[in-house]
Amino acid sequence: MPLYLEKRINGSRLAVWQMTETEEEFFSMAALSEELKSEVKGFRSETRRKEWLTLRILLKDVLNVAHYDDIIYDEKGKPHLKNGSGYISFSHTKNFAAVVFHNSKNMGIDIETVRERIEKISHKFLNDDEIKYLPANAPAVHQWQAGIQNEKRIETLHVIWGAKEVLFKIHGKGGLDFKKQMHVHPFVPAVWGGSVDAELKTDGKISHFKIHYFFSGKLIVVYASS
Repeated sequence: MPLYLEKRINGSRLAVWQMTETEEEFFSMAALSEELKSEVKGFRSETRRKEWLTLRILLKDVLNVAHYDDIIYDEKGKPHLKNGSGYISFSHTKNFAAVVFHNSKNMGIDIETVRERIEKISHKFLNDDEIKYLPANAPAVHQWQAGIQNEKRIETLHVIWGAKEVLFKIHGKGGLDFKKQMHVHPFVPAVWGGSVDAELKTDGKISHFKIHYFFSGKLIVVYASS
């Protein structure tokens, strides 16, 4: 059972699974009813089936907070516990799936594999103020300096992106502009992890959030509560 990590932080419980099992092994671990098993096997994508099974195994067998039938989705795709006994949020990236739970606070989580390709989509979520504090692209005197500079830039982009994904999930109503309605205040990414201050502008008001993140290998985990 490749439970990648489990944490209890400020009342929340968070778990990440590295999906190395076969689909048959996941179905065996999940022990679904025949009706639900048939429904899941109807998903077109094997990746989608594995993610569905992994997230529910995490909730039921690792965090012990919900059975498979207790999870429902609203019209915007936000997951909820049917009995209202807490708040959950899901995320997945290549070969990893994550869930966070809190008894009384609305949660959001995002996990990503840290990759340089985030540069190619950064124009979709960065606003002008955030661009200003990104690690500069100025030429470095030494090659090792250039490498560190680029690494910090990529990490910074991932923290900003993850923070905005978390805000989107906490909001849960869709229709947000990542550049205009969300803002992450200046920060320098810490080696192992840290927190950033962020704002969400909706319905004529500004809500403030403290968003936490940490790195684990090539994975970044970002989460927050409201």
